Amino acid sequence: MGEHGRLNSQNLKYISLLLFASTLLFAEGGTSISGYNQAWGNIGMGVAMGPKMAGFGWGVGVSYYPGPFLISARYFNNSGGMGGEPLMVDPERQTVDYENMVDVGVCIGGIVKSKWGFASCAGGFGIITGDRRPIGSCLHERYTGFNLPMEAQIYLTPTPAFGIGVTLMGNINRISPTFGMMVCLQYGLLW
Repeated sequence: MGEHGRLNSQNLKYISLLLFASTLLFAEGGTSISGYNQAWGNIGMGVAMGPKMAGFGWGVGVSYYPGPFLISARYFNNSGGMGGEPLMVDPERQTVDYENMVDVGVCIGGIVKSKWGFASCAGGFGIITGDRRPIGSCLHERYTGFNLPMEAQIYLTPTPAFGIGVTLMGNINRISPTFGMMVCLQYGLLW
C-alpha cells in the first residue's frame, strides 16, 4: 500500500473528527432517553496512537444511565498487536517504544438516543500504566500516572439488548497522551 493508504496518526485524527462531528449531528436529530436505569457493557478491538507510540489493542467498558448523566468506566490495553511491537518507531529521533500501555478511566457525560441508536460524550479521571523502553535498550521501565480520559460512543441499537458501534477514546497525561477508537459489540438494557 502506498503512503496515502496507511492508517497513520493524521488519518486517525481526521476519522476521529468526522465521528465526533457525527455525534453532534446525531444529537440534533435524537430524542432524550425517557427511561432511566439503563445499563450496558461493550467489548471491542481498535487502535490507539500518540506522539511516541501506536498499536492495536482491545478494551471493555460499562455504562450506566441513572439520569440525568451517563456514567461510564473503561479499560483499554494497547499492546502494539498480538504480543508484537508498536506500529511507529523512529530510530533517528530515538523515540521511546511503549509496550502494553493500559488506560483505565471513569467518565461522566451526556447522552442522546433515538430508538435505533445513541451518541454520548463524556470525560473524567483515570490512570495509565505500562512499560517504557528506549530504542536499542533491553531494559524496561515501568510507569504509572494520572490521566484525563475522554470518550464518545456512537452505537446502532437494532434490538433492545444488542448493539454495535464505535467508541472514540482519548486521554491527556504527562507520560504519553493518546487517542484512538474501538469497534465494539454491546449488550445490555438499551431501550
